[in-house]
Amino acid sequence: MSGNHTHYDTNDPEKKRHVKTYPPVVFSGRTKIFCDPAAFIGTFSFISCMELHMEYGSQINRFVEVSGRGRLFMGENSVIGSHCTILTSSDTPEEEYMNDLSDEVVRKVVTGDIVIHKDAFIGSHCVIMPGVKIGRRAVVGANSYVSKDVPDDVVTTPVQNMRTRPRQ
Repeated sequence: MSGNHTHYDTNDPEKKRHVKTYPPVVFSGRTKIFCDPAAFIGTFSFISCMELHMEYGSQINRFVEVSGRGRLFMGENSVIGSHCTILTSSDTPEEEYMNDLSDEVVRKVVTGDIVIHKDAFIGSHCVIMPGVKIGRRAVVGANSYVSKDVPDDVVTTPVQNMRTRPRQ
């Protein structure tokens, strides 16, 4: 991708939807993009999910990775801060192996769409796990690990949750 602004047409002739990017932004070949005008993706971001839906004014800031087998939906004016990781699928510690080189038979991969509702804000350096929904006007504090839904109008802060991984 070159130039200051690259527009990705989603083949919607009635609405001529596009997304503004600041290169270099990398999209995997499998990602289908559905974006309203004024959506924004910052430099050095990597997008490799099945579908990316960005409504008017939504932003993915610099150095963000969106990956997995699911979809990401972003409501109007929602923001993902810099250096975040958005995982629409992930291995779990419930099976013996947790790496991409192992057979799927010995791995448990969880997949789920992520929904970031209107006016939600995700601070920098956050990790959002598969299937999570971030409510309207919710704020996820910087450096948070989010594995459960965040209700509307809630402000979260990083919390350390530890559990023992069962041995096989």
